[in-house]
Amino acid sequence: MHESHVLRSYRCETTLKVKRVAGRDYIIELIACVYGGVFVSFALMYWHFVLFLQDKTSKRRDDLDDSLQAQQYFADANESESWMREKEPVVGNTDYGKDEDSAEVKIEKKQYVIISLCFSFVIKLFF
Repeated sequence: MHESHVLRSYRCETTLKVKRVAGRDYIIELIACVYGGVFVSFALMYWHFVLFLQDKTSKRRDDLDDSLQAQQYFADANESESWMREKEPVVGNTDYGKDEDSAEVKIEKKQYVIISLCFSFVIKLFF
């Protein structure tokens, strides 16, 4: 009995190599070829169902990861846009002040915007 399984296994393996079956399908086909029968058919149906569910969950995980990445991108873009709207009146102001003191205040505000922009760039670059 044992020899017949060995010979059958060898024949099945040779047949599968000729058919160029590979990967997880190779194992399934080899089991079906060697043992056959109703029990193996149910086991193979179950195995196919498990593999089907694994493929579906893997695709769902990838879709959710893509969705999360898109949400993070839009949240970052929204935050950047609101920051730019907040700084736009300071940067776009063409009023140079009526005297030296008011001109210095406006220059300091613009320098603060430039420094905060450089700082946020450095933070995003290194962290």
